[in-house]
Amino acid sequence: YKSNFDFKEANIDDEETISLINEKEKRLKENLLKNFNSRKEIAKMLYEIQETMAKHGSGIFLKYLDYIQIKKTMAYNLINNWKLFISTNANKVFELPYRTINEISKEIKNNDDLKAMKKKLGM
Repeated sequence: YKSNFDFKEANIDDEETISLINEKEKRLKENLLKNFNSRKEIAKMLYEIQETMAKHGSGIFLKYLDYIQIKKTMAYNLINNWKLFISTNANKVFELPYRTINEISKEIKNNDDLKAMKKKLGM
């Protein structure tokens, strides 16, 4: 699989990075065709692509989202989902609505808030 994303325009010329993004994009597109229950995997891939692209300048990830036709709001909702999963290590976060995820993410400021939130959600 070879992405048609314009890596040169994004100032990405590192073959290892391009290879990583190609691999993630292929998996991302395959998962987008599956049932929304693959939300966890999609969230992880978007998070990893965002982290990888962040090393190459600002705005590149938004261009990439446009390229793969994923709305920015949906992508960041999934990324926030993944970040909360990393913090809680609880699969239950993938069952929560995005609005709840965003509210929880805003409320968590330190470990005490995180512990209280986990208890509130039964995690």
